[in-house]
Amino acid sequence: MNVILYKGKLIDIPDHWNELSGKQLIAIMKILYGNKDVSKGRISLFKIISGFTWFKIFKMTGYFRFLHLDQWINAPLIPGPFKKYLDRTERFMHAVDSCTAFIMETADLTVNLLPVVKTFHGPNDDLANVKAAEFFCSEFYFTQWRETNQISFLNYLVATLYRPSKRNYDRKGNPDGDIRIAFNPNLTATYLPKIETWPPEIKQAIALFYQGAREKKIANNPRVFEKSDGEGTTLYGLWSVMRMISKGGHFGDFDKVQDLHVDTLLMELNEVIAEADRMEAEMDKIKHSHG
Repeated sequence: MNVILYKGKLIDIPDHWNELSGKQLIAIMKILYGNKDVSKGRISLFKIISGFTWFKIFKMTGYFRFLHLDQWINAPLIPGPFKKYLDRTERFMHAVDSCTAFIMETADLTVNLLPVVKTFHGPNDDLANVKAAEFFCSEFYFTQWRETNQISFLNYLVATLYRPSKRNYDRKGNPDGDIRIAFNPNLTATYLPKIETWPPEIKQAIALFYQGAREKKIANNPRVFEKSDGEGTTLYGLWSVMRMISKGGHFGDFDKVQDLHVDTLLMELNEVIAEADRMEAEMDKIKHSHG
């Protein structure tokens, strides 16, 4: 959290995506993906994360917030009576730039700030309760949406991650660690009619959370993920490796493997890669010994 001093009081202001509220996140999405120039909306972003009213901001910045600040700063002479207000406005604008800097940088949101949207429930923080099959489908829709910018893929991504709750489920005890009904790709399309009516900023916020969580998994599992031909990052042979793991029998058949939590699968994939490295090292020793 950032801490600012205002009228003798210390006020906490988020300085990371994970510190935002769900309401703040949606409001920020409206600005980032709206028709406004984001650079000119920095004060609006500050208003969102600070909770200040426009009237309070007006008093903090003075009349000059309505003018082109650079024009006045570069002027050879500043009218004496207004100079203190301009100084205050300039300091305020520097504070705005500093407090909203994290929003202008790469988003690293890994906390699900929108766990419930209407009657649909989303995944846990860090996608911790997402299973292999669900992750595979989510990856497909996410990468297709990012490459084509087609809203239909975004809708499918959201419909994959957000599902109704289980009937008569113990929500307080949460024995399964997942209130959502089990993922079934055949049911995804049935959720679309409702999800298509959701405001775009909500779906953009969900995609931003998914992106941040997947990037964290990529960073934590560098050997599992590989770069594609310049168009982002994809999971290394997920479907074929899932079949290979199922043949090993350690986790059961293919249906059992795709029902693994994705973090468990990633650990197994890391072990598969490590084992391949060990075998390659052994083969190199044999070759050199016979060389």
